Amino acid sequence: MVVVIEENHGYKQIIGNPDAAFINELAADGALLTNSHGLLHPSQPNYLALFSGSIQGVTDDRPVLGTPLTDPNLGAALIAKGHTFAGYSEGLPAIGSLSLSVGDAYAFGLVIGFALNRRWTFASARRSPAAQLQYVAAFAFSYALNICVVLGARACCLDRLAAQALGIPVYTASFFLVCHYVVFRDVRRTP
Repeated sequence: MVVVIEENHGYKQIIGNPDAAFINELAADGALLTNSHGLLHPSQPNYLALFSGSIQGVTDDRPVLGTPLTDPNLGAALIAKGHTFAGYSEGLPAIGSLSLSVGDAYAFGLVIGFALNRRWTFASARRSPAAQLQYVAAFAFSYALNICVVLGARACCLDRLAAQALGIPVYTASFFLVCHYVVFRDVRRTP
């Protein structure tokens, strides 16, 4: 079972739109609910109501304190019957995140990534602000290269997943190589 909720887009912006081919394929092969309405605004309480049958006291889009919520829900019911469950929420930096900003999560990830790569992946002694800026630049370069590859593949008529499958190794390899040869260039090798 796949549940896709399109928010902030009208029916005509998605259904029949060639730029939303995957969603249209799902809609053609499954149930398309066209008369669903929110209980509250903003949207987070509506997702909880859909998923668990209750807004669970949530009335806004702020991070929900006291998570994980333990009321009965669709995911728990599927797991109890021996099925699997996965969810995807665009913009959520991590499962159960209480972060208000995806930017905060990226910044935190870059700081942790720098520390872990410096210590374990490359065994480097470089800690300078210059090395940290080079690490951020390496990330930005690799991410931009990834976007170029994905957009180029999409322009060549590859579907979204195939395009991303091409972009991921390009990002990974470029980030590793720039880190290895520029950011952490004083690698100490141990036998």
